[in-house]
Amino acid sequence: MRKQQAIWQKEHLLKNSLPSLAVQEPSSAAVYFGSKIKNKIESGQILVDIGAGRGRNAIYFAKLGLEVYCLEYIQQAIEAIEKFKKVK
Repeated sequence: MRKQQAIWQKEHLLKNSLPSLAVQEPSSAAVYFGSKIKNKIESGQILVDIGAGRGRNAIYFAKLGLEVYCLEYIQQAIEAIEKFKKVK
């Protein structure tokens, strides 16, 4: 495992280590960007979230109507995104 990957894996294992990992709401930057594009979204448009974390921004953009693909290499984050897909 790469050093940086090990660091992020540790962050995902600790409860409330980073505030952004503890919340489900999208980031303010994602909401701002979403407000600028929401009236321009057409069926089939794709967004790729690189370093998606637990998917809070990806979920927000999917709810706006985009087809979202998440790229992530931390197993705990992938599992969190997979749980959302099953609930959806």
